[in-house]
Amino acid sequence: MAVVGRKIHKRITPTEAELHASVAKFMAWAVLPPAFWTTFPAGWGVMPRSTAGRLKHCGLKPGMPDILVFHVKHVVGIELKTGRNGLTASQQETFMLLRTTGVHIHICRHIEDVIRALTQEDIPLRPMQQLGRTGYESGIDNDGTAWDNLYGGSPNSGPSPLPARIRT
Repeated sequence: MAVVGRKIHKRITPTEAELHASVAKFMAWAVLPPAFWTTFPAGWGVMPRSTAGRLKHCGLKPGMPDILVFHVKHVVGIELKTGRNGLTASQQETFMLLRTTGVHIHICRHIEDVIRALTQEDIPLRPMQQLGRTGYESGIDNDGTAWDNLYGGSPNSGPSPLPARIRT
């Protein structure tokens, strides 16, 4: 919770889809070649039985990480979770199998967790200017507009790698 002026602004926890979109936008901006990443949206929402059946028939395995990062002979899996959501049984089983093949799995609840995981795995990233301890700042403009900024500048210094999240 942040106090700005006399108003109290409560931080709204993003949905998993919003976190995915923010992470994707950040990774598109930050991850450098020769690393390559892709999202794996098989678990997003309910799909028609016919589609699910076709995907399973074609070899889709349940429980894959949301994001796969490939870099010089190693693979990193990133599973994004929000709130109190935990791993499903199929994710636990699949992650255990992936680990036996050398895939490093990271469970991330915030963009900072993703940055830590990528850094720990030596994934090449665009140089980032640190802002404070976490590299993250936010505020409320004079007109009441909320803004978030990760690694660089102020809200008026150009596009941030992450979309703004509105607080109420």
